[in-house]
Amino acid sequence: MEKKDYYYPKCRVRIFHHRIGEINMCNIFNTKPPLFFLAAAFALAVIVLSIQPLHAGQKKPAEVSIDEKDLFKSIDYAAAAKKLPEAQVIKVLDGDTFRVKMDGKTIRIRLIGIDTPESTSNQKSWRDAKRQKKELSTILGYGEEAAEFVRQIVKPGDSLYFEYDVTRYDKYGRLLVYAYLPGGKMINEFIIESGYAYPLTIPPNVKYKDRFDEGYRKARSTQSGLWK
Repeated sequence: MEKKDYYYPKCRVRIFHHRIGEINMCNIFNTKPPLFFLAAAFALAVIVLSIQPLHAGQKKPAEVSIDEKDLFKSIDYAAAAKKLPEAQVIKVLDGDTFRVKMDGKTIRIRLIGIDTPESTSNQKSWRDAKRQKKELSTILGYGEEAAEFVRQIVKPGDSLYFEYDVTRYDKYGRLLVYAYLPGGKMINEFIIESGYAYPLTIPPNVKYKDRFDEGYRKARSTQSGLWK
């Protein structure tokens, strides 16, 4: 086999200054390939080992414990809910509309961010039936099932606690709320993640939109409630 000599271009950088002395770079580059790579690796290793850490002598920060990371474990949701405006349930009208007594007055409230099927025949139930290409009786059946589910968790005389968003009332005069049970559970979210409502986002009341969307996807993927 014919032997060939390999040479690199003329070296212009002759001397490399470092703590260990001077290294003639021409002697490294103007040599055969195997020796070149070995010499380069050795020089790099010497440089790295000679560099001192910027913060030598400083202690490594202690790792944060799991309890400190999970701040939500320290929140008392029941206590937080009870600091909100309170009302007493008079009647569950359908899955997302209640009649309540608040500050001595009887009012209707509408849950923000979700929409349960209609349980009575009206313009909306007819529109829903047409849009979903279902019989009106099917839509009303879904609505009654959703309302019955809500009646199991919200009963007359129960206390609810309300959180508001940007817009306080809808065009029908209903108070728009995020409603909480005494234990701190948000009813809006519980209904949709249980499979009895669609997400309904009407700006500017979008505070918990992402949570409701996630609850809806979860209910559909697990075939919960009406999605069986």
